[in-house]
Amino acid sequence: MATILQIGSKWQARIRIKGFPSTSANFPTQKEAKDWAIKTQAQMLLKQHKDQRALKDINLGTLVDHYLTKEKPTKPYGKTKVANLKRIKRMLGNVVLPALTFERLVTFVEDREVAGAGGVTIYMDIAEIATVLRSCKTHYKYDFEPKLFTEIRGYMSDNGLDPKSNRRDRRPTEEELMKLRKHFDEKPRQQIPMSTIIDFAVASAMRASEITRIRWSDVDFVKKTVIIRDRKHPRKKRNQVVPLLGKAWDIVMAQPRTDDRIFPYDAKTFSTIFPRAVKACRIIDLRFHDLRHEGASRLFERGYDIPRVAMVTGHMDWKMLERYTQLRPEDLHPDEEGNLSWQMPKRKPEAVAVEA
Repeated sequence: MATILQIGSKWQARIRIKGFPSTSANFPTQKEAKDWAIKTQAQMLLKQHKDQRALKDINLGTLVDHYLTKEKPTKPYGKTKVANLKRIKRMLGNVVLPALTFERLVTFVEDREVAGAGGVTIYMDIAEIATVLRSCKTHYKYDFEPKLFTEIRGYMSDNGLDPKSNRRDRRPTEEELMKLRKHFDEKPRQQIPMSTIIDFAVASAMRASEITRIRWSDVDFVKKTVIIRDRKHPRKKRNQVVPLLGKAWDIVMAQPRTDDRIFPYDAKTFSTIFPRAVKACRIIDLRFHDLRHEGASRLFERGYDIPRVAMVTGHMDWKMLERYTQLRPEDLHPDEEGNLSWQMPKRKPEAVAVEA
């Protein structure tokens, strides 16, 4: 049986049912107290109710540790993910599950903002917390409430912490690419042919992890295609056959066949040495992934339509592909001969010999 009492400015719902421990909760309104009581009584009768007091000794740090133990040796968590989880454990590890409320997460958001984190970074932390809770809920037998994280996202948006990433429109200039090639070519101890990697990244519009994953056995030398295995996909990774257009094909054919992989390097190394080169060349705000953006943009400028560009980049629709494409407004102007930079040049009419 449920009892609703007003205590000061709060409303308390108390439930006492034979065979179950008595339980109670406080709410700002009478309606919320009644709704909770009705829902909780129904769960008790269906033997679905979980007493929150059973979770009083389980904190978020314990769940983070449990989540990390589920890591598979064949697919280890990335360094960034592990670092994020460890930071979450430092900041919220002592918070027991019943105390992980909206108000406590708001405090976490505010602490991260004071530390200099932006909206996207903070929401990634919030998403990691939700992932940990969702992953461990069966083992620890508690109710995971997704609505809590929807409310946190709303709070962030209302307070100027946009959890959506800003569209990036950075494209490297040819001068910048030349500086980077020269920088790498002049380093005699540079073992990875970064000039070639840069050119291939632009020509193929592949991610760094894809470049270092393609294999000779997956190349079709007649159709000039290659299979990118386990390519990133919104729902499930998949294998995709992609064309190696123009310079991308020439670069592949020029590589020595000393390994099963065409480019037998560690993609993570690119994220280390590329930023150093950018800094050394005094180039502002350029990332290796921007080369993929550049490749997609060049395909559009050459006159390829959306389905054909998506066949190269692997995107499913225009909305996904648009954020990787930065067309230059000035390139829409024709040159003095009427040619557009994003179309094939017009052929000049052939001279016809006329008999005298």
